Amino acid sequence: MVTDRPTASVRFVRLMAQRLHEYGAGAHRLEGAVKSVGERLGLEVEVFSSPTSMFLTFREAGADPDDVLLPTQLLRLNPGEDDLGRLCDVDAVSEAVADGSLSVADGAAELKRIAAPVPTPELPVLAAWGIVGMTVAGLLGGNWVDIGLAAGLAVLTGFLSLRSARLLELGSFEPIAAFGVTVLAYVLASWLGGSNVPHIVVGALIVLMPGLSLTMAITELSTRHLASGTARFAGAVVVLVKLALGVVMATQLMAMLGFSQSAVALEPVSSPWFTWPSIVLVGLAFGVLFKARRSDYPAMALAGLLAFTVNKLAGEALGADVGVFFAAFAVAALSNLYSRMLRRPASVMRLPGVILLVPGSLGYRSLTLMFSDNVNDGLAAAVAVATVLAALVAGLLLGNTVVPPRRHL
Repeated sequence: MVTDRPTASVRFVRLMAQRLHEYGAGAHRLEGAVKSVGERLGLEVEVFSSPTSMFLTFREAGADPDDVLLPTQLLRLNPGEDDLGRLCDVDAVSEAVADGSLSVADGAAELKRIAAPVPTPELPVLAAWGIVGMTVAGLLGGNWVDIGLAAGLAVLTGFLSLRSARLLELGSFEPIAAFGVTVLAYVLASWLGGSNVPHIVVGALIVLMPGLSLTMAITELSTRHLASGTARFAGAVVVLVKLALGVVMATQLMAMLGFSQSAVALEPVSSPWFTWPSIVLVGLAFGVLFKARRSDYPAMALAGLLAFTVNKLAGEALGADVGVFFAAFAVAALSNLYSRMLRRPASVMRLPGVILLVPGSLGYRSLTLMFSDNVNDGLAAAVAVATVLAALVAGLLLGNTVVPPRRHL
């Protein structure tokens, strides 16, 4: 029997699923969370999630499979963006409704309130772009000139991303930004001297590189969410291709104009007093970029420190891939402990820890080499990407096995 109007519980679960998708939950976590809350509200929910759509079917618990409350519903959605603050709010509301401390109607009203537009202060966001660009250039072995230029161009890229909603919607922002950043990097490096252009470009564009999407795609594939994982992987590769094309086109243009990739080398910045404070700052920067609550910033900085330290120590002792595996394991286990102790989504600690390990810059390097006719080197870099991704996902899955999450989020 199909009812004419959805029940209050159905409306709430559908709205919850939509909010989780909007705030960056992957299919392997979203589907489990929706089913779990639905069961506690007396519903059997079938949900199929992909990066751009969602199918939902509802029936009462124990009912005949053909006796649905509503026909299967299709929600056409834009790819979600990581918003840890709102994800935490949705998680809290869902838990309150599921345990009966908040009514279904009030829960639905809260979910609508959470989605209300909130102005984003630009200054902290731009500072976060600059900190991430500075840190990446320094970790790649850049000198002070590289670090300064990467930070400045990253801030410029962030400013343009905030003001270029139309280009982002059309999908043309990435190649335009990559082209412009590369041209400016060549010009400024030539003027200042002693600069390594690839380090500058990677630092300036690192926030745009879809390393986190690649990791989530492989995780979804590993947990048998094949359609979502395949679509997400394809989307991440397309973003990498656009960035690489923009950089290669600019590089060829600047070579025609007589610019070179590097001038007289300066001493790279490798001092611990730069590295460790930068890792702490980059964890805080990701808190801004992921729109986390300020109360979660210390946990995010701790996750970044843990990932970097374990990766460095294990990598030096056992090899780079093993270092990534152990770092991912440590981040997954600690984030689940954090979730259990403070009743927060594990994503709060997992995202900033994982993003320091993802091979987005390796994928970018692989494609730029291929587009520059260095096919063999490009394929070697692509194999390195696959190896790092496999080690990263294996570490995350093992960490979730040893220390199970409090709930699916």
